[in-house]
Amino acid sequence: MPTQVQITFKLRSLAGRSQATPSTSGPSQPQRISGKNFALFIDNAEVYQNNAVYPSQAAPPTTVQAGSPYTASFVMQNTGNTTWTDGPNNYYRLGSITDKSAFDLDSRAFLTGTVGPGLSGTFTLSGTAPYSGGTYPLQWQMLEEAVHFFGQPTPLFSVTVTPKAYSFYTLTPCRVIDTRNPTGPYGGPSLNPTAPRTFILRGQCGIPTTATSVSVNLTVANPTNTGPLDSLSRKRDDAIELNSELQRGNDSRE
Repeated sequence: MPTQVQITFKLRSLAGRSQATPSTSGPSQPQRISGKNFALFIDNAEVYQNNAVYPSQAAPPTTVQAGSPYTASFVMQNTGNTTWTDGPNNYYRLGSITDKSAFDLDSRAFLTGTVGPGLSGTFTLSGTAPYSGGTYPLQWQMLEEAVHFFGQPTPLFSVTVTPKAYSFYTLTPCRVIDTRNPTGPYGGPSLNPTAPRTFILRGQCGIPTTATSVSVNLTVANPTNTGPLDSLSRKRDDAIELNSELQRGNDSRE
């Protein structure tokens, strides 16, 4: 494990001398560096070491419903001889060592205060459970930013996401996308076969931000060429693909 070393030293001029009087607290042989005469004697050295353990405690929630808020707290004990701070010189944090992207969790959890040797700090992470059911691994470990991860990581927790029972709800008819309108996220330009476009439907036209699927009507007006229109709906890690064959000069609805 990497360590930090702090050294206190003194310099003694060797001008006109080929050797220096040996020090009783350091090396007896001086060194000649870059043509400059001086001796470096180490008076004392103290090793600063980062270390941490995950004390025995209750596990974070291991079952959550799909799309629901998820919060986990971890207590880490400082078993090294450094003091954990969140700046300005050292930044100690709890970092993810597994893929936590499915839960929209940050890759770092931050300190709420200073944690000295022998003391413990609590780190809290909040996110949203994925919309797809399944089992997801989560594991965390202390780190000093730009230096290293260190200490005992948390156990590898398996969080089971339970799918929700979904139902369709009626919304007021609304044209969410019209590429004939001026250029914008939900307007022009017209679709280009070499430049796919992505439209985020959550939060538009009354569609809830927690919606996992929508039922839509697609209309193509006055196409200028013949060919298929592929419409792909993505919801996290699964997809439904819709294909519509278009004929030049005709309208197509799906």
